[in-house]
Amino acid sequence: MPHNDEELIAAAGALGRLAGNKDDFFNALGAHRQLDPAGFAGALDHVGVLQHCEVVCDWFCSKECVRVCLRLAGPVTPNTLTPDVREWADVTARLAADTGALKRIIEAIDGGNPRQFKKVLDVLDLAAFAHLICFWVCSVRCRLRCRVICRQDDQLADLVSELIEAADGVRRLAADPRALKAAIVATRAGSCDDLQQVITRAGLSRDCFRICWWLCSWRCVLVCVTLCRRFLDVAVDFSDDEMHEFAHVVGKLADQPEALRKLADAVDRTDERAYAELITELGLQRFCIQLCHWLCAWHCRQVCICVCRPLIGRIDHPTGGACAQATAVPACSTAAGPLVGVTISGTASGAGFDHYALRYSWGANPPVQTAVVYPDCSRPPGTTSSTTPVTAGTLGWLDVTLLPPGITSFTVHLDVFDGGGGSVSDTATFEIRTEAVEITAVAKVEVLEAADPFHPGTTVRLIKDVNDASTLVPETAIGGSVTADGSAYVVGCDRILSQFVLARFDAPPGSPPPTPADAGSPGGTNLIIPVPYEDVPAHPWQSGCFGSITPNTILNGNLVALWGQNNCTFAGISYKVPKVKGTSWPTHSGPALNGRYVVLLEVRDRLLPAGGFPGAVAAVDRVVVWIDNQDPTATINSIGGIAGCGDILLSTYAGGNAEIRGVAWDPPIVATAPQQAPNDNFGSYSLAYKKDGQSTSFGIPGATPNTRVPNAWPALPASPDGLLAAWDIVGAIDHPGPGPAPAGKLARGERCAFVITLSVDDTTHVGDSGSHHHAEFLYAVTIINDL
Repeated sequence: MPHNDEELIAAAGALGRLAGNKDDFFNALGAHRQLDPAGFAGALDHVGVLQHCEVVCDWFCSKECVRVCLRLAGPVTPNTLTPDVREWADVTARLAADTGALKRIIEAIDGGNPRQFKKVLDVLDLAAFAHLICFWVCSVRCRLRCRVICRQDDQLADLVSELIEAADGVRRLAADPRALKAAIVATRAGSCDDLQQVITRAGLSRDCFRICWWLCSWRCVLVCVTLCRRFLDVAVDFSDDEMHEFAHVVGKLADQPEALRKLADAVDRTDERAYAELITELGLQRFCIQLCHWLCAWHCRQVCICVCRPLIGRIDHPTGGACAQATAVPACSTAAGPLVGVTISGTASGAGFDHYALRYSWGANPPVQTAVVYPDCSRPPGTTSSTTPVTAGTLGWLDVTLLPPGITSFTVHLDVFDGGGGSVSDTATFEIRTEAVEITAVAKVEVLEAADPFHPGTTVRLIKDVNDASTLVPETAIGGSVTADGSAYVVGCDRILSQFVLARFDAPPGSPPPTPADAGSPGGTNLIIPVPYEDVPAHPWQSGCFGSITPNTILNGNLVALWGQNNCTFAGISYKVPKVKGTSWPTHSGPALNGRYVVLLEVRDRLLPAGGFPGAVAAVDRVVVWIDNQDPTATINSIGGIAGCGDILLSTYAGGNAEIRGVAWDPPIVATAPQQAPNDNFGSYSLAYKKDGQSTSFGIPGATPNTRVPNAWPALPASPDGLLAAWDIVGAIDHPGPGPAPAGKLARGERCAFVITLSVDDTTHVGDSGSHHHAEFLYAVTIINDL
């Protein structure tokens, strides 16, 4: 079980200071007995120990209960009954079932009437349990009184109801033998967490403190009878002066902190030998029982606070009035991209925790859950709460894509519930700063941060077909008309999005890519017309036809965009609304781009409510891309030495091959750059033939299908030529018979025109579809089977 030795030493010191002024001590004692919070506080404040009100009051409780119970139940003897917990649970249930008897027991304790106390127990046949019953009832009574005395409660709770509710909780715990056994094991082992789990799983969280105190009262009687059995014959003094003397003794222990720690540890461990030796060494034999009960009660308070930690619902971030920043949450990515959210952190836990829920509101609107995302990435409507407790951690996020555009002040609501229907809540109102400025893909090829393959030691954002940062995995070249996916959105904390634009900058591979500060940096060329947000009818935050109003901001969308119009019809009336529409970037026109470039996204914002337009640069993102818009070259120069439309005699190649010669070549993107991908962007070539009048083509094995022909870099030589294939033309074409020739074959004595096709592809990712540049060459010949 937990120890707070410093609190124990401070409590002993406070009692010593109070005992040092006899008037203040007896004023406090009188106020304690009369339930006078002001008088008790005044006495403690006079000696400067008011901050220790609870532990001082607990000490008075412990001392009073020892004195009362020794009077009512008689002296403690080594044979004083300390029953098994199961038996004690049955006794508790019997007491609670007889309200009249329970009231008479309370009256006897209040009045210090041994005869009435004994009479009630005799009637119930519970005389053997006198000490245990008295200490339990007295300690609960005193605990309730201390809550009033130290101003935690305004009114004194009804003791009868409190005891009945405690007994009912014990009854329900004892009804499950396994749960009761686990509670006993946890109590004896000193495990707060285990005992809390037992109580929570049994659905008794609302009675946690009552059950814990009940277990503790049983343990304290058991422990103190055990520890003090050799000192039980010491005469007991019931006077108030003795109480004052005991306070002095406790105060002196504050000056011997190590001895006090050892005493508390011996009580905690029920170490009879160690406790007896310390008591004897300190000369405290006549205070043995009351010292033990005080230390045990102090320990019980620590235990039950640990076991029955209050339900907590607290928002730590965003703090009230703060400017909260939205960030990407890769762990909660979807097909649309990673979650962009405002982190809500804090605590949702405590004894009996069952679940918590997040909501948010703005203006006068009621709280909603639409944009809430929980730590496991689940969200409404499928998930409306989380059953996982959180301590000083992430409670969830608010998905900024689902927050109303243009709203910059929100209140987040946290509600934490226990298993019994109790709850606690917290709220935080904050300004939101959403900054989602990122290019996530170009031509649908995802962006990643990786080492620059052309400049080792330099890290850049680039694109690859494979999400691998290794320099062994090449970049991907793009071409044609492409999109650029990402987000261009900033809002909050007195500023709002005013404009975004895409621009390109040359990034010659011979030097590390430039890092322009904005689209207006030297060398920049806009890819699109800047997209403004002026909060005017022509450029509204959201628009659409009736029933389908959507934001015009770009979040996980196509950044290659412009203002256009949607045609709408409502009630037979046609009208148009302005709308931001995605388009594409034609890299192959006006003029075609070839090379390495930096694509820059610039987002601007302005002050609210009427800052100057287009505002200041709020954030930028940059991505390095290779662009290739060059087609491969495909040419057949000759077949078997025959050029043009000549005749090919199969007999010429009997026992040999007909060479197909020509060009299958692709230029580098940048001739002066190293021969490595994607600058070396050659893909492959293939050959096929087809007999005139037939639809079926047949492949011709290439000599080097994955290598340029001729294998020249970086430019083709004059009159380029190379071996494309060594074609076994006789094996492919000759049909010696019998019967008609099958497709693609010539019967002997037959002649026919054939078309040979050369196809060449590069590896460029053309358009968003990812096709490649392709070249094709058709070569017609007449083949004669003269075999």
